[in-house]
Amino acid sequence: MFRRIPSAFLLVFLSWCLCATAHAQPDINTQPSFNYNDLPRPPENLQGFMLGETGGELVLAGGRDTETGEPSAQVYRWAQGSESWASAGELNQPRVGGTAVSTGDGLICIGGSVDGEPVDTVTRLRLENGQAVTSTLSSLPVGLVEPGATMLEDRLYVAGSAEGKNYFLSIDPYDADAQWEELPAWSGQPRHSAVLVASLQNLYLFGGENAAGELVRDSYTYNDRSGWKSIAEPPMWGPNTTAIPFGESHIFVFPGSSEANPSDGSILAYHTYTDTWITVDHWPNDPPLYPRAFWLNGDLVLVSEHAMRSIEVLPLETNYGWVDHIVVALYLLGMVAMGLYFVRKEKNTKDYFRGGQRVPWWATGMSLFATAASAISLMAMPGKSYATDWTYFAISLYSVICLPLSMFLLAPLVRKLNISTANEYLELRFGLVARMVGSLIFIIGQILARMGPIMLLPSIAMSAITGIDVWIWILVIGTTTTLYTFFGGLSAVIWTDTVQGLVMLVTVFGCLVLIMFKLDMPFDQIWTTLEANDKFHMFDWQWDVTYPTVWMVFIGTVFITLQGIGDQNYVQRVQATPTLKDAKLAIATQMAVAVPINLILFGLGTALYIFYRQHPEQLNPVMKTDGVYPLFAAQHLPPGVSGLVIAALLAASMSTISSAICSVANLGVDDFYRRFKSDVSDRESMILARVLTALVGLLGIGAGLFLATSSTPSVWDLALIITGLVGNGIVGFFGLGLLTKRANEIGALVGLAAGMVVVFYLQEYTDVVFWLYAPIGSFVTFTVGYLVSLATAFYPRRIQGLTVYTLRAQHSTPE
Repeated sequence: MFRRIPSAFLLVFLSWCLCATAHAQPDINTQPSFNYNDLPRPPENLQGFMLGETGGELVLAGGRDTETGEPSAQVYRWAQGSESWASAGELNQPRVGGTAVSTGDGLICIGGSVDGEPVDTVTRLRLENGQAVTSTLSSLPVGLVEPGATMLEDRLYVAGSAEGKNYFLSIDPYDADAQWEELPAWSGQPRHSAVLVASLQNLYLFGGENAAGELVRDSYTYNDRSGWKSIAEPPMWGPNTTAIPFGESHIFVFPGSSEANPSDGSILAYHTYTDTWITVDHWPNDPPLYPRAFWLNGDLVLVSEHAMRSIEVLPLETNYGWVDHIVVALYLLGMVAMGLYFVRKEKNTKDYFRGGQRVPWWATGMSLFATAASAISLMAMPGKSYATDWTYFAISLYSVICLPLSMFLLAPLVRKLNISTANEYLELRFGLVARMVGSLIFIIGQILARMGPIMLLPSIAMSAITGIDVWIWILVIGTTTTLYTFFGGLSAVIWTDTVQGLVMLVTVFGCLVLIMFKLDMPFDQIWTTLEANDKFHMFDWQWDVTYPTVWMVFIGTVFITLQGIGDQNYVQRVQATPTLKDAKLAIATQMAVAVPINLILFGLGTALYIFYRQHPEQLNPVMKTDGVYPLFAAQHLPPGVSGLVIAALLAASMSTISSAICSVANLGVDDFYRRFKSDVSDRESMILARVLTALVGLLGIGAGLFLATSSTPSVWDLALIITGLVGNGIVGFFGLGLLTKRANEIGALVGLAAGMVVVFYLQEYTDVVFWLYAPIGSFVTFTVGYLVSLATAFYPRRIQGLTVYTLRAQHSTPE
């Protein structure tokens, strides 16, 4: 064993040295700021123009010449990398003060004025062979000048005022026959030149000018469920202001200027979650009269009457440094050492995949907790309570309610069946094809929907904090996890999970305590602030299948619990303890650890909300919301301690990945190799087990690297889609076997396919919340499977001891 230690340690240490040497420290700032790069200026000194992107090019249309005062019908286009703007034809008529919104099908040009009169004209502008082609869409119910407009979830929204009345309108821009829908408007005074911006699921309306030409600063947010709500006013405003969303929760605001309302040159940032404003930078030169901000192929571009610039947002400073690298490296080496410790204890595959059924219940319980608590959840839980409220903490309470299902139904079933893999039961009950399908479903789900995203998503957050490339983090996580799983099998997985669970608990609790000391606010004021912003909201009692209400989440939690019957990670741990009593204690231990740490994580997110509400300038606009916990740690913990938080994120990732590697290798040996080859020796099985462990680890690393370089807009959404397609009918699949006597293999397979089709339809064509995918998929699988079984009149094989009706008589619980 000791001969292996130097080479294993050397591999991990070299990979970490690669991280350190590849870490090129960029220019840093204590709060966000901009770096400007000049681009070709527009061909005329225009203001009141419409600007947008179509076909990868910027298009500028209409406006008024600032020197002659003449309106323009000209259309210009600019392709990224070009040295100048090119003419693209003309509009049907000169138009000033319209608003353009980019869609997947050209620009939608809305309102404005012609010959000084407001118009209700709405046109679609496309580029064909470099020339503008326009078509007329449904007219506005009233003429609007300089309205605010934006897209949100394939709907076009417009906000403006006319004749002393506020208008808030919506339309489907992709339907040529659609008509405008008038929605309830905001309660503030009428205005033009307001800014309307979409960020996540909400619309934000900022500032504007009233009929007297006075600037107004009152601002509002809107969503379909709660309507309009007043929000914090910006510290200043300017005429013809433009704004653009940045990252998940920031909106950058670029005020214009005029002789009547001169600007002080400030550039603002609004943070949507904390409802706070900061001055993020200042114009490098005199403030423009008519700025317009836009995204072009991933670059932030700002166009004004006399200039065009691209803007780079510079990163924030953190305390993460070499000491933290050393802490993380020592942690990684420690995990590999634990794997090496168990090498000589693994004499056969029962030891390698079941821990020899000698693992203590408390360690197994910690492993169940650590396996479920991936780095995604470790970051997502504080992120949820920081950004929204405590709705998702209720999952912990629902899981406690579902605890008897796991302890007194699933665990006894697994022990009584005495199966090495979950899918072994499917062959006994239905046939070989059912076993192979069940195994492939689990393997695909673990590698593509679990290992890949769980390597990638935390790597993105850690890269943003440390400056180390994402692909290096993926290699470090994947290599270390594969090494200790390769050496020690399930025993190494469970004991490293135990250590990793403790690391997570200590670091999260420590961060919460530190934040409480840093909050410069009396407790009663903290409580008032949290109540005023509804941060403690937990239960939504509505019956709404499109929203995570109490009923939807509870039903989903029940079925997620029941999915344990087909989860090899769960089966391995239930089989790893000496007795059924120990297995039940392990399951109870998992919940006893999970609920308190979830409480701490949600409390941490709420404390972070208060902290960053006090210090919004310290928020990183580039950082995703789920990265707020590691961001705080890197900013405010001393050197070495922030490395412990990174180690905790690594621990959360590695515990889940190692379980996936071990379980998939288990299926490879028992569901495939041993199933099709007789007289397999223990030595042969052990060699194959380790080879498959290494291979699965490499496949997981490959999946993470592929996702890191792919153009997939949301890796987590992709993971949910894969999980939904391949896993959400599994309860119905096993339910057919356990709860019926007449279900057969043909019916079960047809039912499973039907469940996948229905879940795919729900994902792609409905707004049904994902918590209902498992219940609906399982119901369809069970119902269709049973009916097809009856219709085929093909009676199942011998089922004694394989249904709940005969299981008690046929099996005794191994102790």
